[in-house]
Order: sequence, then C-alpha cells, then structure tokens
Amino acid sequence: MSCFDILLPVVKACILLLNVFSLFIYMRRPPQTSRFTTLAVVFVTHIVCSAASLLCYVAAILDEHYYRFFYNEEVAIVVNVTGFLADFLPIIACAIFALDRMLVFAIPLLYRPWKIGHKMTLSVVIFHFVNLLHVGVVILSIAFSVALFFETVMYAVFIFFLRLHHKRLFNTLSSENKQTNHIVLFQAVIHTLFSTIPNAVLYAFMFVKVDEAIPGSAVDIVLLSSYLSISIISVFTLYKLMAKKVSVKVVPYTTPKAGTSLSK
Repeated sequence: MSCFDILLPVVKACILLLNVFSLFIYMRRPPQTSRFTTLAVVFVTHIVCSAASLLCYVAAILDEHYYRFFYNEEVAIVVNVTGFLADFLPIIACAIFALDRMLVFAIPLLYRPWKIGHKMTLSVVIFHFVNLLHVGVVILSIAFSVALFFETVMYAVFIFFLRLHHKRLFNTLSSENKQTNHIVLFQAVIHTLFSTIPNAVLYAFMFVKVDEAIPGSAVDIVLLSSYLSISIISVFTLYKLMAKKVSVKVVPYTTPKAGTSLSK
C-alpha cells in the first residue's frame, strides 16, 4: 500500500467532516433566509460523494485481501462507477454554484423575481439524479474533462462579472451575498492552482506522449492535488460561516459633551 493509498481516504474523510460541519452551521441560519441554495447543494454533494469514495476504498481493500470471497463483476462495476461519480458530481455542483453567483451580478433585477437561485439549485439536484439513473451511457473520461473545463470557465466568467459590477453593486449586496462571493472567489483561485493546472499538464502529457503510458504516480499526484483543493476550500468555507456566526456588531460610543445630559 503506497502513501497515496493512505492519503487519499484521509483527505476524503476531512472533506466529509468539514462539509458536515459547514452544512450544520448553514442550516442554523435565520428562519427568513433560504436554505435551498446552490451552496447547500455543494455541501450535500461533497458529503455524499466523500462518503461514497470512502466506501469504494473499503470495497477495494476487501477486493484485494478477500478476492475469492468478495469479488463479483457487477460489484466491481458499481464500485468503479461510484468512484467516478464521486469525483464528477462535485465539479458540476461547484460550477453551477459559480454560475448562480455570476447571475447575481449579470441580472440583479431579475434574480429574485425569477427565483433563479432556486432554479439553479433544482438544476443541480436533477442533474445528479439523471447521472445516477443513466450513468451507463456516459463516456466517463470525456464527461470528467468537459465538467472540469466547464467549472473553470464558470469561475472565469464569475470573476469577470465581479470586476465589472462590484463597485456598482457593492453597497446593495447583503453581507450574506458578499460572504458567498468571497467563497466563490477563493474557490476559483484554489481550484485553478490545485486542480485545473495539474489536470491540464496531465492532459498535455497524454496528448504529446500518445504512445507512452502515463506513470501511475503522476495520476495519483493530480488526483491528490484535486482532493486537497476541495479540502482547502472546505476549510475556508467553514471559516467564513463560523466568522459570520460569531460576529458581533460593535456600535461606536461617543463621549457626551460637557454640559449635556445622558438622559432625556
């Protein structure tokens, strides 16, 4: 068992716990605020997919040590497909999350009346169910590459609209919207550094060295880097949610002038 075989499930377990805590804090928001949001779906997606990855890891260990008793071709297919979906679905959830935030800037006057946030959230849920029901017709490697590219493009578009409309809409955005935008912006930077660039380098190597096998260690490094990006983002998100939860509004105190009464 290599160090990557140990690190990958540890990182996945951290992602699971961090998002459980984040979802718990997020659900304790004031009653008047919506809980059916794209950010909530991101939390749930990370929780479910991380748990599925850990189960696949346990199944792989059982397959390795108890091959005669455990192995079944259908089980092996389910484990492999589940492992792919556990990496694929969070990408889509995060991409729609960025798209949702971009629409806040692009069409601010229509965002609430048209309930775009709820529609974006519902679209992620429907997409997840469709993939679970029809995963057999999905070309796995192509779907993952397209999803990763789509997520990166959504972050780029979000940053563009953020720079374009930030000054104009800064005073009209609620503290909750500002907090969410900070999460997406941080997510975009970390995703690019730890996921997009390593995967792009790996795909470039595959394109140039068509006839050469890719070292397994290179794939493990890219995969671990992608998981680390999610864990770093999860830590930052939890920090932002906790900072909002424990924040206290401080009202400046002005010393009364001489000769004035403190009571009226």
